[in-house]
Amino acid sequence: MTHSLTHAALAPRHAFFGRHGGVSEGLYDSLNVGAGSRDNPEHVLENRARCLRVLDGKELVTLRQTHSATCHIVDSPINPFD
Repeated sequence: MTHSLTHAALAPRHAFFGRHGGVSEGLYDSLNVGAGSRDNPEHVLENRARCLRVLDGKELVTLRQTHSATCHIVDSPINPFD
């Protein structure tokens, strides 16, 4: 089962998902939604669909995490497979 963590200050616009509830296998055995990973793209799409079901049809936006002082403002949909 896919679960999300939320907080009243962030809901309904944000959710955080853990590793459990995904279909990925092997090295990516998790709820991997990283389109830039070398995971099976079909698994990534299914994992993203599972997150969307938890979000009740709202958009799912993910970014590649980097450790820097850069801040990204998301004001339109992002295609993670571009």
